[in-house]
Amino acid sequence: MPKLPIVTRLGRAVACAALVLCPFIVSLAQSVAAVEVTVAAAHSVVDQLPKGRIVLESAPLRESGIRTAAEAARVARALGASAVGNASDYVHCDERKRPSDCRMSNVAALVAVGRPVIVGNTATVRVQMRSPGSFARIPIDEKEYLLSLRKSGRRWTVTRVFLDRVT
Repeated sequence: MPKLPIVTRLGRAVACAALVLCPFIVSLAQSVAAVEVTVAAAHSVVDQLPKGRIVLESAPLRESGIRTAAEAARVARALGASAVGNASDYVHCDERKRPSDCRMSNVAALVAVGRPVIVGNTATVRVQMRSPGSFARIPIDEKEYLLSLRKSGRRWTVTRVFLDRVT
């Protein structure tokens, strides 16, 4: 078998490295975009939050697991949240676990932000806000928004906000 010139061997090595690294680079770019979308969504709902102590839920909305510390810090900063924590630290229910038997303590609002769905230069993300209710039968008010975002240049901006659920 003839020996290949150095340029060809280097080209194959670069191609091989690209095959190994490209999925990692794409994954990294997607996770950076996901954080940017999440932060933009958080910025857009700040005006809807009550005054007082705001806490960001450590777990993304409707998902298990937790956010990385860096991601949680950026989203919390965008919300003006004073802490990142678990809902179970702030929502307390009696043994019957009916919604009317639950109470919130030590917090004005508990905010959960879902993982965004990004397709090209558009994205959607869900944001849930819970706060102490004003009625005994409904001790916790809950609102869930679905936000649509579009990327223009290097920034994500909210284009539509849908109030998806109120309880």
